[in-house]
Amino acid sequence: MEYLQESAGKTDTAAVPAPSIARPRPRRTGRPCSCAEPELTAVILGQPHPAEPAGQMTPASIVHTASCRACGGSYNKPWRRSGAR
Repeated sequence: MEYLQESAGKTDTAAVPAPSIARPRPRRTGRPCSCAEPELTAVILGQPHPAEPAGQMTPASIVHTASCRACGGSYNKPWRRSGAR
């Protein structure tokens, strides 16, 4: 019982993590991208990655969705991560 009485008056001093800085994301239009040359980006694990159209589906394009930075539409065709950052 002594433990309960001692800890009842103490407050929790656990450190609260600082909120992360919000990264701007492409605006979603609800429509698919119709750009002739889409500027693609994909958000993978909370990090934006540049992407480009591809000839076939890649593992990343199967799991994640790319968006066009120009029009904000979702890109439903095959894409791959590009090396440019």
